[in-house]
Formats: sequence, C-alpha cells, structure tokens
Amino acid sequence: MSDKESRLHAIQIQLEDWKEEIGKLKKKALKTNLEYQVELGNRILLLEAKIEEARAKLFEPGIENDDIWESIRNGIKSAWESLK
Repeated sequence: MSDKESRLHAIQIQLEDWKEEIGKLKKKALKTNLEYQVELGNRILLLEAKIEEARAKLFEPGIENDDIWESIRNGIKSAWESLK
C-alpha cells in the first residue's frame, strides 16, 4: 500500500469513527430538553455535511494523479481541520 493509499484509508476510518460518534450524540440529544435538542440537531447536521464533503473529496476523479492528489489533499486537510 502506497503512502497515499494508507493516508486515504486512515481518513476513511476516521470519518467512519466520527459518524459513529455523531450517532451517539443523536441518542443523547433525545434525552435533553427541546431547546437543546434543536441546537444540537443543527450542529449535528453541520458535522454530517462536513463529513460528506470530506468523503466526496476522497473519491474525486483523478485522485491517483499526483498533481490532482496534492490539490485534493489540501481540500481534505481543510475539511479535516474544520471537522476537528
């Protein structure tokens, strides 16, 4: 496995972990008051959108090309930092 492939794999695993954590947050949110549920729900929607944005970048056409990889990697890095 190349360095690029191992990085992509690690990112995919992290995204899946975050999706699981969001699922746990959704369950906890249901046990809170309505106002907090709405606020947390909005934040969860934002996180889910960011995860999907990062996932989409992983599968952009041409990712195997080194020049395109650099561009996509920078986009993934930006989305990654936003998710953290």
